[in-house]
Amino acid sequence: APNGSDTNTGNRQSPFATIERAQAAARSAVQRESVTVLVHSVAYRLKSPLRFTREDSAAMGLVTYKAQKMETPVLSGGQPVTIFLPHSGKVLKTELGPQGITNSQPP
Repeated sequence: APNGSDTNTGNRQSPFATIERAQAAARSAVQRESVTVLVHSVAYRLKSPLRFTREDSAAMGLVTYKAQKMETPVLSGGQPVTIFLPHSGKVLKTELGPQGITNSQPP
């Protein structure tokens, strides 16, 4: 959630900030009951792929991820490129390393 913190409890009044933290809490809770993770209208920038495994379900329940009512969350593995320099005419260029992007190849 935009006002969340990963040290919060993860409920509606005290939401988590990241999908990764919500997934970890859901994996723990699904051992006892089904869980619904409500995701808010935020651009969640993922540093690594969000992977779903057997840990995301259990004999006691399922984990469901859904958008908060009337909201449109975005999960993105992309990184913003914000610094561009003139190159030739209307063409711009950039250097990724100084912007913290060290691997532009997919895994």
